[in-house]
Amino acid sequence: MIPKSFIREKKIYCGSFLEVEIYRVYDVTKKGRKEKKQKSSLKMIQANEKNAKKKLRRKIAANFDRGDYVVHLTYAPEFLPDSPEEAEKILTNYIRRINNRRKKEGLPKMKYIAVTEWKEKDGGKIYRLHHHVIMDGALCRDTIEELWTAPRRKGEKVRPSLGYVNVNRLQPSETGFTDLANYLTKGIPNKRRWRASQGLKEPVVKKSDYRWSGKKLNQMAALVDVHTEWEKLYPEYWYSKATTKLDEMRGWMISIVMRKKESDVRNAKNRHTGDIARIERICSGKSCKRTKR
Repeated sequence: MIPKSFIREKKIYCGSFLEVEIYRVYDVTKKGRKEKKQKSSLKMIQANEKNAKKKLRRKIAANFDRGDYVVHLTYAPEFLPDSPEEAEKILTNYIRRINNRRKKEGLPKMKYIAVTEWKEKDGGKIYRLHHHVIMDGALCRDTIEELWTAPRRKGEKVRPSLGYVNVNRLQPSETGFTDLANYLTKGIPNKRRWRASQGLKEPVVKKSDYRWSGKKLNQMAALVDVHTEWEKLYPEYWYSKATTKLDEMRGWMISIVMRKKESDVRNAKNRHTGDIARIERICSGKSCKRTKR
């Protein structure tokens, strides 16, 4: 006997972006336990990577926007940590220095998502260890770069730089931060470490069951590229992208990405500084003043 089913609309609100997933759900609330189908190792890895990319993309969009930064931190050979654990301690000290500087300038603690990434040679030797940090744009770029330093050694007047620092403005595309999330989650899942500041917003998820019929789902699957049809259904948003997948059991599954109409991504303001994001911030005060390390 085929169990009853219904169409679920799942809306995920991520800052200026809305993701919608529409798919069939079967009611399997029966007595007894259903035998679980074990996925292969490869399929599990692929599913984990897909979910990691999706989770990170939504987390970034819910908390960051144009005017914020993505910072890439590398190590000079003489400062290269021996292990990911040592690198995490160095990153912790770096974040502490940033927050100390922000406190002096009357700014709240930094909002961030940080990824530590590395590779291993045969024998388990660590190489290419580096960090990626997505952070809010309240502090000046120069200061962010200058604080990536090692402790001052005997005879040195300034703290030496730990390595190369690249600070870029976040650049969401029409689909949000998909490319950035893919980049930060590339490779084998256990070859990176994640951390984030406290108090970051979670994407808001709302589910609606029975709003869609099977007939309507099939109709919209055929109109997946017709942006006007989706903008009628979600009038507060512009259509960005939609994809479909045909499942043997559940039929059509639709995924849509949309962006809020009131947020002009070409002219969005930095929520921290009030500046237009496409114009490089002209900093004043101590945050842009080059000081001794």
